[in-house]
Amino acid sequence: LLDPGSEDFSVSIWVYKRVSSSGWDNIWGVNKWNSGAAPGTNEWVLGIGAGGNTDRPTFGIQSGTTTYGTESTDDISLNEWHLLTGVREGSEIKLYVDGVLEGTKTVGNVSVNNAGRNIRIANSHMNNYYTDGMFDDLRYYDLALSATEIYALFTPASFFGGSAITSTDVTICEGDSILIGSDWKKSEGNYREKYQNTTGEVDISVTNLKVEILPVVSLGPDIILNAGEELYLEAYAPNVSYKWQDGSIKHDYTVTKPGDYYVVVSSLCGSVTDSVKISYKTSKLITEARHFTASPNPFTNSIRLTFYLGEQEDVIIAIYNIHGELVKTLVNKMMKEGTHESIWNGKGDKGQPLQSGIYFLKLITKNNITRKTIVKVK
Repeated sequence: LLDPGSEDFSVSIWVYKRVSSSGWDNIWGVNKWNSGAAPGTNEWVLGIGAGGNTDRPTFGIQSGTTTYGTESTDDISLNEWHLLTGVREGSEIKLYVDGVLEGTKTVGNVSVNNAGRNIRIANSHMNNYYTDGMFDDLRYYDLALSATEIYALFTPASFFGGSAITSTDVTICEGDSILIGSDWKKSEGNYREKYQNTTGEVDISVTNLKVEILPVVSLGPDIILNAGEELYLEAYAPNVSYKWQDGSIKHDYTVTKPGDYYVVVSSLCGSVTDSVKISYKTSKLITEARHFTASPNPFTNSIRLTFYLGEQEDVIIAIYNIHGELVKTLVNKMMKEGTHESIWNGKGDKGQPLQSGIYFLKLITKNNITRKTIVKVK
Protein backbone atom coordinates (compact mmCIF):
# COMPACT_ATOMS: atom_id res chain seq x y z
CA LEU A 1 0.00 0.00 0.00
CA LEU A 2 1.28 3.46 -0.93
CA ASP A 3 4.56 2.32 -2.46
CA PRO A 4 5.85 5.18 -4.67
CA GLY A 5 8.95 3.49 -6.08
CA SER A 6 10.84 6.16 -8.03
CA GLU A 7 7.73 8.30 -8.61
CA ASP A 8 6.86 11.60 -6.91
CA PHE A 9 4.69 11.53 -3.82
CA SER A 10 3.65 13.69 -0.84
CA VAL A 11 2.45 12.89 2.68
CA SER A 12 1.10 15.34 5.26
CA ILE A 13 -0.29 15.07 8.78
CA TRP A 14 -1.33 17.40 11.59
CA VAL A 15 0.51 16.66 14.83
CA TYR A 16 0.07 17.79 18.44
CA LYS A 17 3.11 16.69 20.43
CA ARG A 18 2.77 16.62 24.20
CA VAL A 19 6.17 15.31 25.33
CA SER A 20 9.69 16.02 24.07
CA SER A 21 11.74 13.31 22.42
CA SER A 22 13.79 11.02 24.57
CA GLY A 23 15.92 8.49 22.76
CA TRP A 24 13.59 6.85 20.23
CA ASP A 25 10.40 7.73 22.09
CA ASN A 26 8.20 10.63 20.97
CA ILE A 27 9.80 10.94 17.52
CA TRP A 28 7.27 8.97 15.47
CA GLY A 29 4.76 10.69 13.23
CA VAL A 30 3.52 8.67 10.24
CA ASN A 31 5.76 6.06 8.64
CA LYS A 32 6.39 2.81 6.82
CA TRP A 33 9.60 2.27 8.75
CA ASN A 34 11.11 -0.64 10.62
CA SER A 35 14.54 0.17 12.06
CA GLY A 36 17.66 1.97 10.97
CA ALA A 37 19.51 -1.08 12.27
CA ALA A 38 17.87 -3.19 9.57
CA PRO A 39 18.81 -1.59 6.22
CA GLY A 40 16.60 -2.55 3.32
CA THR A 41 13.49 -3.09 5.48
CA ASN A 42 12.40 0.57 5.57
CA GLU A 43 10.38 2.69 3.13
CA TRP A 44 9.59 6.27 4.23
CA VAL A 45 9.07 8.22 7.47
CA LEU A 46 7.66 11.65 8.41
CA GLY A 47 8.73 12.15 12.01
CA ILE A 48 8.43 14.69 14.82
CA GLY A 49 11.89 14.20 16.27
CA ALA A 50 15.35 13.49 14.93
CA GLY A 51 16.23 10.93 17.60
CA GLY A 52 18.10 11.64 20.78
CA ASN A 53 16.54 14.60 22.55
CA THR A 54 15.45 16.89 19.72
CA ASP A 55 11.96 17.85 18.61
CA ARG A 56 13.01 18.68 15.06
CA PRO A 57 10.67 17.23 12.39
CA THR A 58 12.25 14.89 9.83
CA PHE A 59 11.43 13.33 6.47
CA GLY A 60 13.31 10.39 5.01
CA ILE A 61 13.24 7.58 2.48
CA GLN A 62 15.29 4.42 2.08
CA SER A 63 16.45 2.89 -1.22
CA GLY A 64 18.16 -0.43 -0.90
CA THR A 65 20.33 -0.05 2.18
CA THR A 66 20.85 3.71 1.74
CA THR A 67 18.83 6.17 3.81
CA TYR A 68 18.22 9.75 2.64
CA GLY A 69 16.86 12.26 5.12
CA THR A 70 16.32 15.93 5.79
CA GLU A 71 15.22 17.69 8.96
CA SER A 72 14.09 21.05 10.27
CA THR A 73 16.63 23.38 11.84
CA ASP A 74 14.23 24.19 14.69
CA ASP A 75 12.24 22.20 17.23
CA ILE A 76 8.47 22.35 17.00
CA SER A 77 6.69 23.70 20.07
CA LEU A 78 4.84 21.29 22.33
CA ASN A 79 1.09 21.33 22.97
CA GLU A 80 0.32 23.13 19.70
CA TRP A 81 -0.92 21.83 16.38
CA HIS A 82 1.62 21.73 13.51
CA LEU A 83 1.33 20.59 9.91
CA LEU A 84 4.17 18.36 8.67
CA THR A 85 4.53 17.64 4.95
CA GLY A 86 7.09 15.45 3.19
CA VAL A 87 7.53 15.64 -0.58
CA ARG A 88 9.49 13.52 -3.04
CA GLU A 89 9.92 15.55 -6.23
CA GLY A 90 12.23 14.15 -8.88
CA SER A 91 15.74 13.97 -7.46
CA GLU A 92 14.91 15.76 -4.18
CA ILE A 93 13.01 15.19 -0.97
CA LYS A 94 11.62 18.21 0.92
CA LEU A 95 10.27 18.82 4.41
CA TYR A 96 7.71 21.52 5.18
CA VAL A 97 6.65 22.57 8.67
CA ASP A 98 3.51 24.70 8.96
CA GLY A 99 3.63 25.41 5.24
CA VAL A 100 7.26 26.56 5.25
CA LEU A 101 10.13 24.72 3.54
CA GLU A 102 12.55 23.63 6.27
CA GLY A 103 14.80 21.08 4.59
CA THR A 104 15.86 19.70 1.21
CA LYS A 105 17.98 16.68 0.30
CA THR A 106 19.17 15.50 -3.11
CA VAL A 107 18.46 11.78 -3.56
CA GLY A 108 18.86 11.26 -7.29
CA ASN A 109 16.69 8.91 -9.31
CA VAL A 110 16.43 6.26 -6.59
CA SER A 111 13.50 3.95 -5.94
CA VAL A 112 11.92 3.84 -2.49
CA ASN A 113 11.95 0.32 -1.04
CA ASN A 114 8.79 -1.77 -1.15
CA ALA A 115 9.30 -3.75 2.03
CA GLY A 116 5.66 -4.65 2.63
CA ARG A 117 5.26 -2.27 5.57
CA ASN A 118 1.88 -1.03 6.76
CA ILE A 119 1.37 2.63 7.65
CA ARG A 120 1.98 3.37 11.32
CA ILE A 121 1.04 6.53 13.24
CA ALA A 122 2.71 7.43 16.54
CA ASN A 123 4.91 4.33 16.67
CA SER A 124 7.37 2.33 14.60
CA HIS A 125 7.24 -1.24 13.32
CA MET A 126 9.56 -2.18 16.17
CA ASN A 127 6.43 -1.68 18.34
CA ASN A 128 8.29 -0.57 21.45
CA TYR A 129 8.65 3.14 20.70
CA TYR A 130 5.69 5.53 20.80
CA THR A 131 4.72 9.20 20.63
CA ASP A 132 2.58 10.93 23.24
CA GLY A 133 0.37 13.27 21.23
CA MET A 134 -2.54 13.67 18.87
CA PHE A 135 -2.70 13.29 15.07
CA ASP A 136 -5.25 14.38 12.50
CA ASP A 137 -5.94 14.61 8.76
CA LEU A 138 -3.34 12.23 7.33
CA ARG A 139 -3.10 12.69 3.55
CA TYR A 140 -1.08 10.86 0.90
CA TYR A 141 -0.70 12.09 -2.71
CA ASP A 142 0.86 10.29 -5.67
CA LEU A 143 2.34 13.58 -6.85
CA ALA A 144 4.65 16.30 -5.57
CA LEU A 145 2.65 19.08 -3.94
CA SER A 146 3.83 22.60 -4.73
CA ALA A 147 4.78 25.11 -2.04
CA THR A 148 1.53 26.97 -2.76
CA GLU A 149 -0.55 23.82 -2.35
CA ILE A 150 1.20 22.96 0.91
CA TYR A 151 0.62 26.44 2.28
CA ALA A 152 -3.05 26.07 1.36
CA LEU A 153 -3.16 22.91 3.51
CA PHE A 154 -1.70 24.90 6.38
CA THR A 155 -4.25 27.72 6.19
CA PRO A 156 -6.86 25.81 8.26
CA ALA A 157 -4.47 26.12 11.21
CA SER A 158 -6.83 28.73 12.62
CA PHE A 159 -9.17 25.83 13.51
CA PHE A 160 -6.56 24.35 15.88
CA GLY A 161 -6.01 26.60 18.89
CA GLY A 162 -7.76 29.73 17.66
CA SER A 163 -4.79 31.22 15.78
CA ALA A 164 -5.42 33.71 13.01
CA ILE A 165 -3.12 33.71 9.99
CA THR A 166 -2.09 36.76 7.98
CA SER A 167 0.00 36.51 4.84
CA THR A 168 2.06 39.28 3.26
CA ASP A 169 3.94 39.25 -0.04
CA VAL A 170 7.22 41.16 0.05
CA THR A 171 9.79 41.62 -2.72
CA ILE A 172 13.37 42.77 -2.14
CA CYS A 173 16.33 43.15 -4.46
CA GLU A 174 19.18 40.68 -4.54
CA GLY A 175 21.77 41.64 -1.95
CA ASP A 176 19.24 43.47 0.22
CA SER A 177 17.71 42.12 3.42
CA ILE A 178 14.52 42.72 5.41
CA LEU A 179 13.74 42.42 9.09
CA ILE A 180 11.15 39.70 9.72
CA GLY A 181 10.44 39.25 13.39
CA SER A 182 13.83 39.52 15.06
CA ASP A 183 15.92 38.26 12.12
CA TRP A 184 17.19 39.84 8.92
CA LYS A 185 16.24 37.71 5.91
CA LYS A 186 17.68 37.88 2.40
CA SER A 187 16.69 34.52 0.89
CA GLU A 188 13.39 33.65 -0.79
CA GLY A 189 10.95 31.68 1.30
CA ASN A 190 7.88 31.70 3.50
CA TYR A 191 8.76 32.98 6.98
CA ARG A 192 6.34 32.61 9.87
CA GLU A 193 6.25 34.46 13.18
CA LYS A 194 4.00 33.85 16.16
CA TYR A 195 2.81 36.69 18.32
CA GLN A 196 0.19 37.29 20.99
CA ASN A 197 -2.74 39.42 19.91
CA THR A 198 -4.72 41.82 22.10
CA THR A 199 -7.03 39.04 23.29
CA GLY A 200 -4.16 36.88 24.43
CA GLU A 201 -4.44 34.37 21.57
CA VAL A 202 -1.42 33.41 19.49
CA ASP A 203 -1.64 34.62 15.90
CA ILE A 204 0.62 33.64 13.01
CA SER A 205 2.12 36.06 10.49
CA VAL A 206 3.56 34.60 7.28
CA THR A 207 5.83 36.70 5.07
CA ASN A 208 6.20 35.37 1.54
CA LEU A 209 9.58 36.79 0.56
CA LYS A 210 10.62 37.02 -3.09
CA VAL A 211 14.08 38.13 -4.18
CA GLU A 212 14.26 40.10 -7.43
CA ILE A 213 17.52 40.01 -9.36
CA LEU A 214 18.84 42.50 -11.87
CA PRO A 215 17.85 41.46 -15.40
CA VAL A 216 20.50 39.90 -17.60
CA VAL A 217 20.77 41.12 -21.18
CA SER A 218 23.26 40.32 -23.93
CA LEU A 219 23.01 41.59 -27.49
CA GLY A 220 26.03 39.53 -28.49
CA PRO A 221 29.42 40.57 -29.85
CA ASP A 222 30.02 43.26 -32.44
CA ILE A 223 29.39 41.82 -35.89
CA ILE A 224 29.98 42.51 -39.58
CA LEU A 225 27.09 41.56 -41.87
CA ASN A 226 26.90 41.03 -45.57
CA ALA A 227 25.18 43.75 -47.57
CA GLY A 228 21.41 43.36 -47.41
CA GLU A 229 21.43 41.08 -44.34
CA GLU A 230 19.20 41.75 -41.35
CA LEU A 231 19.99 40.95 -37.70
CA TYR A 232 17.44 40.19 -34.98
CA LEU A 233 18.37 41.49 -31.51
CA GLU A 234 16.59 40.03 -28.47
CA ALA A 235 16.61 41.51 -24.94
CA TYR A 236 13.71 39.63 -23.31
CA ALA A 237 13.61 39.23 -19.52
CA PRO A 238 10.55 38.79 -17.24
CA ASN A 239 8.92 41.74 -15.46
CA VAL A 240 11.02 44.46 -17.10
CA SER A 241 10.70 47.40 -19.48
CA TYR A 242 12.84 48.20 -22.52
CA LYS A 243 14.18 51.28 -24.23
CA TRP A 244 16.29 51.07 -27.38
CA GLN A 245 18.57 53.74 -28.81
CA ASP A 246 15.78 55.14 -30.99
CA GLY A 247 13.12 55.09 -28.24
CA SER A 248 11.56 51.75 -29.23
CA ILE A 249 10.09 49.91 -26.22
CA LYS A 250 9.66 46.37 -27.61
CA HIS A 251 11.74 43.47 -26.32
CA ASP A 252 13.29 42.87 -29.76
CA TYR A 253 14.81 44.96 -32.53
CA THR A 254 15.56 44.28 -36.20
CA VAL A 255 18.78 45.79 -37.60
CA THR A 256 18.83 46.74 -41.29
CA LYS A 257 21.71 49.22 -41.43
CA PRO A 258 25.08 49.81 -39.75
CA GLY A 259 25.31 51.63 -36.45
CA ASP A 260 25.67 51.40 -32.68
CA TYR A 261 22.66 49.73 -31.10
CA TYR A 262 21.87 49.57 -27.38
CA VAL A 263 19.02 48.74 -25.05
CA VAL A 264 18.29 49.73 -21.45
CA VAL A 265 16.42 47.01 -19.54
CA SER A 266 14.83 48.20 -16.30
CA SER A 267 13.29 46.27 -13.41
CA LEU A 268 12.22 46.97 -9.85
CA CYS A 269 15.86 46.68 -8.76
CA GLY A 270 17.56 48.87 -11.34
CA SER A 271 18.64 49.02 -14.96
CA VAL A 272 21.24 47.30 -17.11
CA THR A 273 22.48 48.33 -20.55
CA ASP A 274 24.10 46.40 -23.35
CA SER A 275 25.26 47.58 -26.74
CA VAL A 276 26.50 46.13 -29.99
CA LYS A 277 28.17 47.65 -33.05
CA ILE A 278 26.80 46.48 -36.40
CA SER A 279 28.88 46.96 -39.55
CA TYR A 280 28.29 45.94 -43.15
CA LYS A 281 30.80 44.69 -45.70
CA THR A 282 31.40 46.88 -48.71
CA SER A 283 30.52 45.22 -51.99
CA LYS A 284 30.61 45.79 -55.69
CA LEU A 285 26.94 44.92 -55.71
CA ILE A 286 25.21 48.19 -54.91
CA THR A 287 22.36 47.40 -52.56
CA GLU A 288 20.62 50.72 -52.03
CA ALA A 289 16.96 50.64 -53.03
CA ARG A 290 17.54 52.82 -56.11
CA HIS A 291 19.88 50.16 -57.54
CA PHE A 292 17.71 47.13 -56.77
CA THR A 293 14.13 48.04 -57.51
CA ALA A 294 10.89 46.13 -57.87
CA SER A 295 7.95 47.91 -59.47
CA PRO A 296 5.09 48.23 -59.41
CA ASN A 297 4.82 47.04 -55.83
CA PRO A 298 2.15 45.87 -55.05
CA PHE A 299 1.62 44.28 -58.49
CA THR A 300 -1.19 42.35 -60.20
CA ASN A 301 0.10 40.59 -63.31
CA SER A 302 3.86 41.22 -63.46
CA ILE A 303 6.65 43.04 -61.66
CA ARG A 304 9.92 44.46 -63.09
CA LEU A 305 13.17 43.95 -61.17
CA THR A 306 16.26 46.06 -61.92
CA PHE A 307 19.70 45.87 -60.34
CA TYR A 308 23.31 46.87 -60.98
CA LEU A 309 26.43 44.68 -60.99
CA GLY A 310 29.89 46.14 -60.47
CA GLU A 311 31.52 43.21 -62.30
CA GLN A 312 30.64 40.05 -64.18
CA GLU A 313 29.48 37.30 -61.82
CA ASP A 314 26.94 34.53 -61.23
CA VAL A 315 23.51 35.83 -60.21
CA ILE A 316 20.50 34.05 -58.71
CA ILE A 317 17.13 35.70 -58.18
CA ALA A 318 14.92 33.46 -56.04
CA ILE A 319 11.35 34.08 -54.87
CA TYR A 320 9.91 32.63 -51.64
CA ASN A 321 6.43 32.59 -50.11
CA ILE A 322 5.64 33.61 -46.53
CA HIS A 323 6.34 30.03 -45.36
CA GLY A 324 9.93 30.25 -46.60
CA GLU A 325 9.25 27.89 -49.51
CA LEU A 326 10.99 28.50 -52.84
CA VAL A 327 8.30 29.10 -55.47
CA LYS A 328 10.32 30.50 -58.39
CA THR A 329 13.93 30.75 -59.53
CA LEU A 330 13.74 33.74 -61.85
CA VAL A 331 17.44 34.06 -62.74
CA ASN A 332 20.35 31.61 -62.39
CA LYS A 333 23.21 32.51 -64.73
CA MET A 334 26.40 34.49 -65.30
CA MET A 335 25.69 38.19 -65.95
CA LYS A 336 27.92 41.03 -67.13
CA GLU A 337 28.75 44.27 -65.33
CA GLY A 338 26.07 46.90 -65.63
CA THR A 339 22.33 47.40 -65.13
CA HIS A 340 19.99 44.44 -65.65
CA GLU A 341 16.26 43.91 -65.77
CA SER A 342 14.07 40.85 -65.18
CA ILE A 343 10.29 40.41 -65.28
CA TRP A 344 8.31 38.08 -63.02
CA ASN A 345 4.80 37.18 -64.14
CA GLY A 346 3.61 36.02 -60.70
CA LYS A 347 3.77 32.31 -61.60
CA GLY A 348 5.68 29.44 -60.02
CA ASP A 349 8.45 27.26 -61.43
CA LYS A 350 5.88 24.95 -63.07
CA GLY A 351 3.98 27.83 -64.66
CA GLN A 352 1.17 27.68 -62.14
CA PRO A 353 -0.45 30.99 -61.07
CA LEU A 354 0.44 31.84 -57.47
CA GLN A 355 -2.06 33.22 -55.00
CA SER A 356 -2.14 36.79 -53.82
CA GLY A 357 0.01 37.62 -50.83
CA ILE A 358 3.47 38.55 -49.62
CA TYR A 359 6.58 37.20 -51.34
CA PHE A 360 10.28 37.63 -50.67
CA LEU A 361 12.96 38.23 -53.30
CA LYS A 362 16.59 37.21 -52.85
CA LEU A 363 19.24 38.59 -55.20
CA ILE A 364 22.23 36.33 -54.59
CA THR A 365 25.79 36.92 -55.84
CA LYS A 366 29.17 35.53 -54.81
CA ASN A 367 29.56 37.74 -51.77
CA ASN A 368 26.14 39.20 -51.07
CA ILE A 369 22.46 38.52 -50.53
CA THR A 370 20.02 41.37 -51.08
CA ARG A 371 16.39 40.97 -50.01
CA LYS A 372 13.16 42.67 -50.97
CA THR A 373 9.53 42.19 -49.96
CA ILE A 374 6.85 42.37 -52.66
CA VAL A 375 3.07 41.99 -52.61
CA LYS A 376 0.89 40.34 -55.24
CA VAL A 377 -2.74 41.50 -55.35
CA LYS A 378 -5.75 40.48 -57.40
